[in-house]
Amino acid sequence: MKTTVRRVVVAGLLTAQLVTVLLIVVTSGRISSEAEVRHGVALLDTAAAEAVDHTRDYLAPAGSLVATTADMIDQGIVDTAALERAFVGELDRTPQLSGVYVGTDDGSFFFVTREDDGYLVKTISVDGGQRRVELRRIGADGTRGPAELDPFDTFDPRERPWFQNASIGSPREVEWTAPYSPQ
Repeated sequence: MKTTVRRVVVAGLLTAQLVTVLLIVVTSGRISSEAEVRHGVALLDTAAAEAVDHTRDYLAPAGSLVATTADMIDQGIVDTAALERAFVGELDRTPQLSGVYVGTDDGSFFFVTREDDGYLVKTISVDGGQRRVELRRIGADGTRGPAELDPFDTFDPRERPWFQNASIGSPREVEWTAPYSPQ
């Protein structure tokens, strides 16, 4: 009888230990899974916040240039030489910008874009209903090439989404659109 009681007690203790170990394994797995998920979510939240900050910093020069250009226009500085200096200077300082442009209500347009060996300047002027499209290259050393007229160019900034959005909203805000070629 003593042996039977011992066996029952030992079997009971072994069963209790087995159940305890199983409970520990199951709950610790669940607890550590929940902890891993919480940790993963925290890491993703941090990464997303950092990405937003980096993107904001990366794109800030575009917003600054829009404000500067709007100020120049408000002050009556709309000659292409002043815009060209401002745009080329900003492209020199800001490698993430590939081009800068401004369009007006009469269809005039001024555009400076980076090229492998300098810059391309495109000017569309409208005077007395006459439209003139001029292309000029500026070398990396600042030398200005001759103007080339392009009578076949049909680009009209008023037809572009960025112009239409700016016309509806504030001309001092950056308007982002899908990439496209303005030519």
